[in-house]
Amino acid sequence: MNVLAIPGLIFDGSLTKLNALKKILSSSINMAADVFYLFSGQVIWPVALVMAVSSLMGGVLGGRLAGWVRPVVLHWIVVSAGIVIAALYMI
Repeated sequence: MNVLAIPGLIFDGSLTKLNALKKILSSSINMAADVFYLFSGQVIWPVALVMAVSSLMGGVLGGRLAGWVRPVVLHWIVVSAGIVIAALYMI
């Protein structure tokens, strides 16, 4: 499931607002997975710490970048990335 495409079909809004909704949905899904793995006993804590810090930095920087990019440009970046990823999966 594409977390940006499905809300785009359901809600009428700018790509920037849909991207913010995507971030909220992704965060909620990841937090549920985090709770599951937290109690699994299989977490490698030094690696998890690096991943957590990197994820937070990427989320903050990505959100700010999406706010600065014009919606039309952001739209074509998302479409282009989707096409490239789909092509790579077909190989």
